[in-house]
Amino acid sequence: MDVLGLLANISQVVDLLIKIGVMCSIYCVDVKNAPQDVRKLLKEVDRLTAVVKELESLLRSPKGASKLESQPLRQAVFDLRKLLAELVAKLDLGAKHSRAIWPFKRRDIHDIIAAIERQKANILMNLNVEQTSILLDVHQDFVLSKLRIAEAASFDANVDSEESHCLPGTRTEIIQQIKHWSTSPDSKSIFWLNGMAGTGKSTISRTVARAFSKDGILGASFFFKRGEGDRGRTTFLITTLTAQLVRRMPALAPQIRRVLEFEPQIHEKPLSDQFQMLILDPLKQHAGSWQSSDLLIVVDALDECGLEESMRTLINVLSNAQYTESPRLKFFLTSRPELPIRLGFEDISGMYDNMLLAVVSTPTIEHDIELFMRHQLDKIKQDYNKSVTQHRKISDDWPGLAIIHKLVATAIPLFIVAATICRFLNDRRLGGPPHQLKRLLEYRDAKLSGLDMTYLPVLDRLTAGLSLSNKEEVMNKFRYLIGSIITLAKPLSIRSLARILNVSTDAVEDQLDVLHSVLGVPSDLDTPVRLLHLSFRDFLVDSEKQLDLERYPFWINEQEAHARLFLQCLRSLSNDHVLREDICSLRSPGTLRSDISQDTIDACLPDAVQYACTYWVYHLTSSNRSICDHDETHKFLSIYLLNWLEALSLMGQSAESVHMVDDLLHKLERPKAQVIGKFLRDIRRFILASVVTLEKAPLQIYSSALIFAPERSIVRQMYKASIPTWLRTLPAMPLHWDPCLATIADQSTSTVDLITVPASDRFISLPKFGGEMKVWDIKSASCIAIHSHVLQKSVRVSPDGTEVLYMMGHKVLQIMEAATRSCIGEYRGHTDTITCAVFSADGLQFASASKDGTLRIWNRSFDKPVATYEFRESDELVGFSPDGSTILKISDRRIVQLLSSRVTHYQLVIGDVLSEVIPALAILLASGTPSQPLAMPS
Repeated sequence: MDVLGLLANISQVVDLLIKIGVMCSIYCVDVKNAPQDVRKLLKEVDRLTAVVKELESLLRSPKGASKLESQPLRQAVFDLRKLLAELVAKLDLGAKHSRAIWPFKRRDIHDIIAAIERQKANILMNLNVEQTSILLDVHQDFVLSKLRIAEAASFDANVDSEESHCLPGTRTEIIQQIKHWSTSPDSKSIFWLNGMAGTGKSTISRTVARAFSKDGILGASFFFKRGEGDRGRTTFLITTLTAQLVRRMPALAPQIRRVLEFEPQIHEKPLSDQFQMLILDPLKQHAGSWQSSDLLIVVDALDECGLEESMRTLINVLSNAQYTESPRLKFFLTSRPELPIRLGFEDISGMYDNMLLAVVSTPTIEHDIELFMRHQLDKIKQDYNKSVTQHRKISDDWPGLAIIHKLVATAIPLFIVAATICRFLNDRRLGGPPHQLKRLLEYRDAKLSGLDMTYLPVLDRLTAGLSLSNKEEVMNKFRYLIGSIITLAKPLSIRSLARILNVSTDAVEDQLDVLHSVLGVPSDLDTPVRLLHLSFRDFLVDSEKQLDLERYPFWINEQEAHARLFLQCLRSLSNDHVLREDICSLRSPGTLRSDISQDTIDACLPDAVQYACTYWVYHLTSSNRSICDHDETHKFLSIYLLNWLEALSLMGQSAESVHMVDDLLHKLERPKAQVIGKFLRDIRRFILASVVTLEKAPLQIYSSALIFAPERSIVRQMYKASIPTWLRTLPAMPLHWDPCLATIADQSTSTVDLITVPASDRFISLPKFGGEMKVWDIKSASCIAIHSHVLQKSVRVSPDGTEVLYMMGHKVLQIMEAATRSCIGEYRGHTDTITCAVFSADGLQFASASKDGTLRIWNRSFDKPVATYEFRESDELVGFSPDGSTILKISDRRIVQLLSSRVTHYQLVIGDVLSEVIPALAILLASGTPSQPLAMPS
């Protein structure tokens, strides 16, 4: 029975309930002793009717049809219909007499009502279970609609559908080791696969992710890729992983929904906070919701996640997975061996397993590459032979064992070389496979490196047989078009590229026609053109090739490519009507962004326009250009500032505009940028004052944002004609921006101490009586990190404000980065509760005292104390001398001790000191430790 059948049964139940109600009314009139039993029956019928109607309503809802229709529920409704039909038959029989006779004895009514209650309870039980499922769906839909994610970042994304998996029989030892780690109860929470570019890390990642998925232990995956927009930064990493987890574990959705309702812009918070609030806490609360004891997350290409500091921070954040138990959260990570990543793993030494692809034996790599190339060459041969006449077919033994060995030797140890060679041989635009192979072997005989032999045959084809003048023309087109493609912040389609670069789509396609073996060229105009591997980009921008332009005429100056894209972005935005007021024809200034469909935004702001709005600042800051008065930047902002901010608001990028203006301020050429400098600073204040409103209502940029700016604000003066004419009386505003750059509203009710962070735009609020310690960014007026459940007496902030010393677990000391909450080091040794701690002036040393009766001096570089002294609970630890060599301790018996921080040695002991003298001693210590005994008043 389907949903329609179930609904038909429910309709019959409703009809039967109506009949029972009507017939009971008849008995109330005609039967003298029946009313009490009738009322009991009617009361139960009313309750049952309410339940059945709720069931019917849920079944007719969008989610209910698929969720509620089940065998137990169908059976419950069928049994209820049968029971009610029997009841109606008996009531009908009693009503057929000339005067109605109540057909039931009191005992019968009791049994009937009990039977109805059982059936009702059965339906309610099924209903509650399914309602819970429906409610989880509602929470899941909410979470997935609110989480900002990086598109196409998972291992099975469509954009990577052509990316390979490991061929059966290859990489077997590596995959077996990874699988053993994934299920071993004794393995670490992180596995790091480390290898240089082109060694097949991403292919292995996709393969193990697919295997984990089939085994039911994959929670999520994220494949970083430079030049792929949000996949090239960590901003949406945690939110993207969370969205995938919620799809696999709907039970997480209610808690994550509460987080999003409290922190709608959670993607702007530090990675550590996101990881704790969106992943660790929900998993802890719903430990039984995962079907396996292990939950695997794959994160590929850490070295492509953007800023170097992001790489190191991310590793520290993910190391917190070691504290999970049920399920046990594990991360499979891959990267090149870049310095920031090596440092990040050094920070969590002992907390991860790893494997270096560089130590895989050469015979194993040779075997795997040969197996891959044999498979690909055989496929190329078969495909070619199917498409040509008999006399052109390749022989069965092509290309021969000796040639295969030559190609394998060329590729070792880079799988990307093997893959690109095969794509080159298969590219029919350049000739048939035998012809292509002959050209390739000529490059090998010239003893070129693996990457040179991989890419030069493709590139040289562009200029083969051309005169010098024609070669130069081709090279200029190549640098302009291909230089732009490899420099883009995210891939663009042929149509969008043509629009930004101001060329025809034919010109773009003509350039791409011979580059299919190194670029992912789509068959239509609206699918993005993608790099097949980043090694092609690295090959083109390699600075060493600038020294030999005769051999490498395709070298691309990356900064010049960024400069060209910057200028073309501004040009494309400055064309007539590309940017204009109310570009989506909303008309009402109060229209909320949430009420505007994405289709409307995409139609009014095509992909090329959205790209130019979002990334022109990025291309400027990545170029060798600076900003000066009356240049392109100045002219653009003087005409299109408000239109640009409206477009960013429509795209949900208002908050990013503050950071864009900060980037522009850093590009000022100071002596020549007096006017634009003042303008940019005014723009920054203007955005900060209105960004909250603009995030909700884009058209407010022309009304409230302008009218509430100071009278002499440069932005207001420049765009006063944009203020709506229907606003006849404008509020009186001050002439200038007030000195207050930002007001920070902290909802905490705790009294706090403020600690400034030297040489930065940050400060720390430390609660006096326990609560949340927060790190604040002054520029954006936002909280960038929260340390929860902090007691002031249990933490110490380093002198430079960048680190926090925690007295963790009563006996353990832990140093964490203030802004990221990443653990830098743990120090163990005390056997009882730590009572106090203090940093040295340079932050390289710290001292701790404990109830175990010891005062220990620690050097940051060692995990064991460098000096240990006796210490009573009532003693007072005052601090270090400025040079860090001495510590002042005062006992409860008024004995002053100066202690060496280098070795266990009492430098000076003074007895029976008056309490009034102790502050003077502290001042004396701060000014420098005396080398001779002091004469102190007794």
